[in-house]
Amino acid sequence: MSNKTTSLLLAADSGGTKTDWWLMTPDGRCVKKCTTAGVASLHAGMLPVADTLRTAKVMLGSPSVRQIYFSLGGPNTHEVQELLQAVWPDVPAEVGREASGALIASCREFLGCDGAILGGTGVTAMGFTADGCCYAEGWGPVYGDFGSGGGIGLRTVQTFLRGLDGTEDSGGLAKLFSGMYADLNVRDFSGRMELKRRINDLTRRDLAALAPQVAQLAQEGDPAATKIIDASAENMAALAAAIAPPKGKILMLGGLFKLGADYLRRCERFLHARRPDCSWLYDERLSIVKLAAARVIQLDGHTVTSETWCKIINE
Repeated sequence: MSNKTTSLLLAADSGGTKTDWWLMTPDGRCVKKCTTAGVASLHAGMLPVADTLRTAKVMLGSPSVRQIYFSLGGPNTHEVQELLQAVWPDVPAEVGREASGALIASCREFLGCDGAILGGTGVTAMGFTADGCCYAEGWGPVYGDFGSGGGIGLRTVQTFLRGLDGTEDSGGLAKLFSGMYADLNVRDFSGRMELKRRINDLTRRDLAALAPQVAQLAQEGDPAATKIIDASAENMAALAAAIAPPKGKILMLGGLFKLGADYLRRCERFLHARRPDCSWLYDERLSIVKLAAARVIQLDGHTVTSETWCKIINE
């Protein structure tokens, strides 16, 4: 349907685990929202992007919209752009890489930050300095993402397996995998190989899903979990220190920072040790899809006022 027949706008944010969708009005009011699988990937064709977009359209009530902004956590922007246009033909759509920093920059008036770390299944960081935008991380699951949700999950699996081998104490982490190997004799070669097959079937989403459980174990004092969570928090502090200007305020954004107050305190402690002049900014109401909501209003030709921003942030 023609984009001139409706006043509705569509904002979305997608990472490696999930996509958040907002159907909204130009004044910042969210009409309907839904969540589908993530569509961010390293290469086109790795995920069922078309099916996911069609599912979202149905879940939202197959609305006619006049502008789309889609924040993407992976480099498959061309794929998502093409398929968005196929699902919502004749609707202007912009797919932006969240790692570029452009979305954060478009909302800095309200955010008050000098940089941001976007932490979810993966992680990336950007800082706004006198010389322009600078970046850290964002190298993907093989060579980067060390402190991300996926990185926490990967280190948890590695620690669990070393615990089975007797080379490292896995503490309470083993119970996170009890359903995976309870029926196996892991001292037997065939049992080990079956566990190997099951472990290697874990996706990045599966790994990231372990992070909240590991954070809870760390909060309870489990040494193995504490080591992993501390490594993640220290990595976040290192990224912040790398991209922050003097006396910089770095925004925490994404699901990683929803691991709880204990995790945030660890991040604060490690950043203070590295850069005592810098500080974190965190607002539990903030999410990337809300920034995408502000951006789609701008793309539709409207100014995001303080009143509009308050509607978005308090949704």
